[in-house]
Amino acid sequence: MIKDVMVIGSRKPFLNKQVDSKKLAKYVEQFKTFMNKYAANK
Repeated sequence: MIKDVMVIGSRKPFLNKQVDSKKLAKYVEQFKTFMNKYAANK
């Protein structure tokens, strides 16, 4: 079971998925947005 998540990038923190679930959800949504944006440009 994964307890912590490392968000890659400049000054990005380690996140505990139980304590920081809102922050982690924000990063997941940003990633999905970027994926959709760049997939549409192909």
